[in-house]
Amino acid sequence: MKKRTLTSLLAGTLLLLPAISMASPEDRAAAAQERQAELGDKLKDRTEKRAEGDADRQAAAEAKRAEIEEKIAQKKAEIEAKIAEQKADVEARRAEIEAKIAARKAEIEAKIAEHKADAEAKMAEHKEKAAAKQAEAEAKMAEFEEKAAAKQAEAEAKMAEAKEKAAAKQAEAEAKMAELEEKAAAKQAEFEEKAAAKQAEAEAKMAEAKEKAAAKQAEAEAKKAEWEARKSENRS
Repeated sequence: MKKRTLTSLLAGTLLLLPAISMASPEDRAAAAQERQAELGDKLKDRTEKRAEGDADRQAAAEAKRAEIEEKIAQKKAEIEAKIAEQKADVEARRAEIEAKIAARKAEIEAKIAEHKADAEAKMAEHKEKAAAKQAEAEAKMAEFEEKAAAKQAEAEAKMAEAKEKAAAKQAEAEAKMAELEEKAAAKQAEFEEKAAAKQAEAEAKMAEAKEKAAAKQAEAEAKKAEWEARKSENRS
């Protein structure tokens, strides 16, 4: 639009050249100054509007970048909350397993003590009844102790198995937590990369706009120089 305006002004100036050439030198100089002032006002108005447009685009780019950074922070907070929740679940599960192991161990120890007390009572009874029964009572006591030892070994094996399973569960939970942290880091990097790309695009567009503005200004100056040259030719 600026190009058409300058062209129309130049065309109007050329149409006025015959009248200007017929006028006095003072009138011609005044007309030329008035025309040049009008061209300067037009150019100044276009430059101010272009500067306002550049400022608006810059503000829009800044607002977009702030919005992207806010979304990245929100997503990071959500991921950290999920990781903390899963970590708490793992800790609670581990505490539950340890409590069950302790309860089972106490139960087994109580049964062992019960069997032992029973064996000792029977042994005392057999001692009181007869010396002949002593060997039989000792044999039964040894049998009971063997069974108790077998039960204790079985209980310890089960307890070791439970501990192994608990450790495996904990390792699995930690692996999942590490995977979530890795995904969160990748997501954050992706958001940062997109934000950088948006900023680069905005800067490229701003540079393009500045380049176009410079080209328009150069074109206007060339038109002005051409008009000055024609004016000089008409004077001569």
